[in-house]
Amino acid sequence: VHLLKNEGFLPTMVETISDARKAIWKVDFAAIILDVKLPDGNGFDFCREIRKTSKTPILFLTSQNSVDKQTIGLQMADDYVVKPFENKVVLERIKNIIKRKGGPESSAKDSKFHLDEDRKKIAYQGKTIETTPAEYKVLGLFITNPGKVYSRQSIYNYCWPDDPEIKRKDSYLRTVDTHIKTIREKMRKIDPQVKPDSIIKTRIKEGYSLDE
Repeated sequence: VHLLKNEGFLPTMVETISDARKAIWKVDFAAIILDVKLPDGNGFDFCREIRKTSKTPILFLTSQNSVDKQTIGLQMADDYVVKPFENKVVLERIKNIIKRKGGPESSAKDSKFHLDEDRKKIAYQGKTIETTPAEYKVLGLFITNPGKVYSRQSIYNYCWPDDPEIKRKDSYLRTVDTHIKTIREKMRKIDPQVKPDSIIKTRIKEGYSLDE
């Protein structure tokens, strides 16, 4: 972690898959570093899970040094480094997988949205969208991670993490869909010519994403 900070990165360190899921839902990371053995699961399985919705570069950093494990890891991740390792070598490998990814899919400076986190306000085309706290969290999640596809459940987990209704599938599906619909309607009020469903897109069998 200190090595990454010294190079200007802002690393987030978690120990479990459960905490990693929460972090990945909130932030569009430049890269993800995984171990194969984790307290609550298998790093290979989690890597496959990430790959279903994200192209974020992944590097395995692990003591699992068998040829079979390295082969499996490299089939799904961008690199595989075995412990013990040299810090400088790992750092260069991280930089390389980020470089290979290329630029971000959507540039924040070109966005028609402006997120004011201090005042909890969101503007679209220079005009404030009057959002409820929940709508602010939903739309803010999309704005900070443009192009990333979020399942309905991941949106619900992020916006209502302590709600017991999360266990009732139909309930959280309706809640997320209703909030997305309302946000789209508010965007249309600002610009009647806009087609909000072409910006906040419905991804069949996947969820939603923001594509400007």
